[in-house]
Amino acid sequence: MRESGSVRAIWLAGLALLLVGLLLPAFVNRQPIMYPDSVGYFHSGYAAIKQAKSILDAHQGSHAPSAPALTARQADGVTTARSVYYGLTYVAGYWLGGVWALALGQALVTLAALVLAARHAVPLDPLRRIAVLGAVALLTGLNFFVAAAMPDVFAGLMLLAVAVVLAYAPRMPRLEYLFWLGLIALAGLYHKAHLAILAVTLILAAPLVWRRRGRDLLLLAGAGVLAWMGHVAVDAAVTKATGKPPIAPPFLLARLVGDGTAERYLRDVCPKRNLATCAFLDKMPMTENDFLWSRDPDRSVMGGADRQTRAAIAAEAGGIVLGTLQAYGGEEAAAAAGNVMRQLGDVGVSEYALTPKDNVAPIPMLAWALDHYAKTGIAEGWMPLMEISVLMRSIYFAALVGIGMMLWQRGRAPMSKDNGEARFVLLLLIGIAANALVAGGISGVFDRYQGRVAWLASLGFTVLLVKMLNEKRQAGRALKQR
Repeated sequence: MRESGSVRAIWLAGLALLLVGLLLPAFVNRQPIMYPDSVGYFHSGYAAIKQAKSILDAHQGSHAPSAPALTARQADGVTTARSVYYGLTYVAGYWLGGVWALALGQALVTLAALVLAARHAVPLDPLRRIAVLGAVALLTGLNFFVAAAMPDVFAGLMLLAVAVVLAYAPRMPRLEYLFWLGLIALAGLYHKAHLAILAVTLILAAPLVWRRRGRDLLLLAGAGVLAWMGHVAVDAAVTKATGKPPIAPPFLLARLVGDGTAERYLRDVCPKRNLATCAFLDKMPMTENDFLWSRDPDRSVMGGADRQTRAAIAAEAGGIVLGTLQAYGGEEAAAAAGNVMRQLGDVGVSEYALTPKDNVAPIPMLAWALDHYAKTGIAEGWMPLMEISVLMRSIYFAALVGIGMMLWQRGRAPMSKDNGEARFVLLLLIGIAANALVAGGISGVFDRYQGRVAWLASLGFTVLLVKMLNEKRQAGRALKQR
């Protein structure tokens, strides 16, 4: 009994150390990492809470709402770029536990996911599992995304959930199965791009698992559909609250503008058609980020236009995309392929060097966090983000090479019925590729997009390495017994 209690205490201490490792970048930085988009998420959640309070006030007696939920500028152009659901989590955590609450919550969810996945895929004793997971958390950059006030970490956790369910569902307790489905739904609610990544992953994985895991595949898709319905509900609520539908950022159009093909198409058709986007043709070429977010008068479209113009551009975006693909499909296919390949290899955290600001309708509640962020390692410039990115990229490529070599040695074993580990790793690779397809093909090539899932390659390499070493150990024991 004493020995069992001692092992349990050591195991709990290991979990505590792993939790600290997941939060290490925040400790070194002196505060959880914030990004310009973090402010946007906070605003979306804060506006939703104010709207709910306004409605409640209106229903308590006959008096009017205590305060408008949105400023006139906000109500005149609500977009769906930042998830209300992640914003609500951010604001609620900030209100309950301060600036550290969101990072701690993400760390706990990540810790649970890693430990549950390792129980299936890493056949080692609990202490060695913790050591392996600690190496993955510390060396791959996973902990940077855990410690950031951004939903990026949930992209990798979602892909991990898909791989665990499709590889190990028969041996999984029902409660754990619900945990993975809930994690997928949560990731989809936190960012619409996660739904696109999920859809591509399931489509690519279907030939590998459909016969044995068709029901599980449909359940994973169902979790994604629930998340999509959540976004539809937000759109309906915004329309009811403001009298105007939200403006969906034209990501595909922005991607084609960044590639230069949409500019060529617009130069062809603008002399003949009165498109709202044509008014910005003289500012092109520009990047997709400039098109969507810039407020520079000389290099911006959606970021500096009024609501009517932004709504008009969003409405005509589909037609422009279709026309561009018809006229310059070959050029765009080549550009998209190049973007995807660059995204597949662009891993890092250098983007987090950007310092967040709250210049548009600032929220007093967030002022303390932003003021103190100026004293963090990232804001002061001494956090070695570039060096960390190089390390992440090196480990990522080394893990991919290692996986390729071990799978090659196994020949046809990955497809065998009893080789769950190889199937698990193949599903992780499919998810990594899907992330690059969606991010590079639809959004833009940025190191944090692939960095958020790069740790899955190291986890997959570890799984195969442990399986290979265990098989060799078992073979050695069998020889000794002869």
